[in-house]
Amino acid sequence: MPSPIRVLIIDDSNDILFILKTELEHLGYTVDIAADPMEGLRAAEARSPDVIISDIGLPGVDGVELIKRLRERPALASVPVIALTGFDSEDDAASMQSHGFSGRLVKPVEGATVSSLIKRVVPRRRQ
Repeated sequence: MPSPIRVLIIDDSNDILFILKTELEHLGYTVDIAADPMEGLRAAEARSPDVIISDIGLPGVDGVELIKRLRERPALASVPVIALTGFDSEDDAASMQSHGFSGRLVKPVEGATVSSLIKRVVPRRRQ
């Protein structure tokens, strides 16, 4: 039986962090959280997540800049990153894909929806 998928969630909303962490843990994931982008970068380096879910509208370093910084680190270069955004438009979806995000979730989200996307973007060997 494979080990649980390790998820890192980066968001400046404590409510979103708490809700997603609780829902995903209930579904069997191992979940780490970070409340700001630099904390998220440090957590990603320290914990080697299988997938990262990051808010785009982060203070200081936004989600687009964060993914650039993640991709500069060899150990994190191929980790799927899912954008968490409040915008639901085709232009936004195309923009997220062009920046290297593996998928996009539009707030508000539910654990089952997040889990479904995680299963699509995490390599099969981890599931």
